[in-house]
Amino acid sequence: MKMGRIILVAAIASITACKVQVEVPVEGSVTTISTLGDCAAGQVCTLDVADSTFDETFTAVPAEGWQFAGWKQGNTHLCSGSQAPCNYNTSVFEGNEDVTPFLENQDIILRVEPVFVSDDAEPEEILGATLNCPWDESDPTLHVFLAAGQSNMVSVYGQPGTLPAKYETGTDQLQMWDEGSWKRLGLSTENGNDVPRYGPELGFAWTLHAACPDSNIGIIKYAVGGTSISTWIPGGENSAVLVSNITAAFQAHSDITFEGYLYKQGGGDANNRNSAEAWGDNFLSIVDAFRNHPVIPDDFPFLVASPRGDGDVFPDDITDFDPDSIPSPDPSRPFILHVIHQQWMVQFERPRIYPVIERDIPIGADGIHQTPEGIRMVGRGFAETYANEAN
Repeated sequence: MKMGRIILVAAIASITACKVQVEVPVEGSVTTISTLGDCAAGQVCTLDVADSTFDETFTAVPAEGWQFAGWKQGNTHLCSGSQAPCNYNTSVFEGNEDVTPFLENQDIILRVEPVFVSDDAEPEEILGATLNCPWDESDPTLHVFLAAGQSNMVSVYGQPGTLPAKYETGTDQLQMWDEGSWKRLGLSTENGNDVPRYGPELGFAWTLHAACPDSNIGIIKYAVGGTSISTWIPGGENSAVLVSNITAAFQAHSDITFEGYLYKQGGGDANNRNSAEAWGDNFLSIVDAFRNHPVIPDDFPFLVASPRGDGDVFPDDITDFDPDSIPSPDPSRPFILHVIHQQWMVQFERPRIYPVIERDIPIGADGIHQTPEGIRMVGRGFAETYANEAN
């Protein structure tokens, strides 16, 4: 090799740059427009990003019998959660000297990771596979979540025969406290009517199971239709049942880590202005009480379902919204907008409260309660919020 060629190769090798790392599981491959970033099944491929001219589009190609679920979600992952071809280009950095240290930093690795699932995968499996597990999967403890609320947490349409067979059969890795013992997660009688029902907790748990396939996950639930939040505050009748369930479940399985609280309630306080406007303070009393419970962490996260209806009439962020500025969308609940506003604002009063936005959720024939698919959609929303925001 001529000396000039040797010097040129050495100079290229010494260029420092941030990197795009393509990590491909064995169920598919990744192709790129330039072909320079093509990456085969089971391979990890790396591209240097040396300047503002980098422009590449990555396409996931599933193997036979598999489908592309989306790009893995995470802070360092490109195109998190998207199912579209993933484009990354640095042209926006051109002329911006402030980003030069970023482009020259070899320790910065941006990841492109396709997720493939079997062709017959359920929606919870598809979403969950793209999420990062929010805890160390080598921890054998039972990761337990509390779930409470009213009829859409019970849930009215969450009846036998409306689930995939494997969800009704269950798995030993997903447990629930029901009728005084731990058993496989499925339809629970822990509700005001003592009838078998499932709510969003089922879709939530199966989604996290897909994200954490080696973990044990548990649900302690109590839900009662038509209830006011006043029954869930410390000393309230429904709160007392839930706390009793927690105590009994913990005594029966002390190797427990309490991970979070799923709360879905509000309609019961929408008929009266005073109760609607007190919803936030009442909810904060629930937060404070559980965070002071002897077996529950003092930074215990709370996830609050907060509906936005259909379409994009209402934005996610309603901080500056005046609930009196428009008529209630539900005449039977004249102060529902006040409750929804409170559900959003509580996050600013205590740390680690996360609204879970419900949008375009299918409603059943009664015009009030969510369909079986709607129930599962809400559960998936709880799981995505928990994985991406609460941890």
